[in-house]
Amino acid sequence: MIDTRIMQAQATLLMAMGETDIDYAPREGRLLDLYTVLMLVKGVECSTEDVHDASAVARQREQPGHPDREPFSDIENSVALLVRDAIRSAAGQLGNVAV
Repeated sequence: MIDTRIMQAQATLLMAMGETDIDYAPREGRLLDLYTVLMLVKGVECSTEDVHDASAVARQREQPGHPDREPFSDIENSVALLVRDAIRSAAGQLGNVAV
C-alpha cells in the first residue's frame, strides 16, 4: 500500500518550491526525497544548514565537485534559504509545525 501522506507531502513541497525564485526545483530523485524527509521531520524548524546537508548527501556520488559539498560556513546559501522557506511553507500547510 502506498503511503498517501508521503505523496501529499511531496506534492505540497513541489507546489511551494514552484512559488519561489528557485532556479531549479527537483521534480524527482534523491534530493526531492531528502527535502521531503526534512519537511516531515523538521517541519517549520528546518534550517538552511539542514537543506545544505541534504543537498551535500544527494550530490556526494554524482557531483563530487559541486559547491554544496563545501562546508556550510564557506558558501553562499541563497538557494538553501529559498528551499528552506519552501519546506517551511509546505510543512505549515500540512500542519507539520512541531519537531
